Amino acid sequence: MGARLKRWLFLVHRWLGIGICLLFAMWFVSGIVMMYVGYPKLTEEERLAHLPRLQPDARLLAPARALAAAGVAGPLDELRLAASSGGRPVYVATPARGDVPAGHKSPPRGSGAVVIDAVSGQRLRAVDEAHAMASAAAFAASMAAPGVKCDYLGTIDEDAFTHSRALDPHRPLHKVELGDAERTLLYISGRSGEVVRDATRSERLWNYAGAWIHWLYPFRGNAFEPYWTDIVNWLSILGIAM
Repeated sequence: MGARLKRWLFLVHRWLGIGICLLFAMWFVSGIVMMYVGYPKLTEEERLAHLPRLQPDARLLAPARALAAAGVAGPLDELRLAASSGGRPVYVATPARGDVPAGHKSPPRGSGAVVIDAVSGQRLRAVDEAHAMASAAAFAASMAAPGVKCDYLGTIDEDAFTHSRALDPHRPLHKVELGDAERTLLYISGRSGEVVRDATRSERLWNYAGAWIHWLYPFRGNAFEPYWTDIVNWLSILGIAM
């Protein structure tokens, strides 16, 4: 009995060790990829570069009047003006989040944001396909290839390039593919109508060898979704133990 148990212990240790070593090798290689190609995101510089210019003669409401017309009162974490929603000038007001109770996670930045038309003072209640396409067209107009075609791909809650918790306040997301050389994907907020993420073809391809496999994203968006965090943590613990 002792010899058989010892043999099974050796076999389990050997094959688990081989499997975990392969997993660690994958983490090592994909981590190197991530050093040079980050997860797709829309940086603040990119966002500003793709915004249409505000017309100096536009008859815009003053911030206080726009907020009053939309029924927004109280302190704000952020208030910004930009022609970022369907190419139209809007105020995006983010109410102050206040103190977070101990043991609770802070809500993502932008949670509860109110989008207000800067001309009429009306709140933006929903973003439809036409609105999303207008935002994509305005974004594409600032690129090197003007008049680029935009293809609407529908709405999604989450895909391989939108797992970030920072996008939670914007879900569901409208997905649009640009007809540029990189077949860039744009993800447009279902709440504000702003472009909140872009992903070029090269970014997407490299990320399948980088962040997508490194963070075990194949276990996201399916039946394993509730267990994804535990899978990552326990595989790491098992590897250390082995």
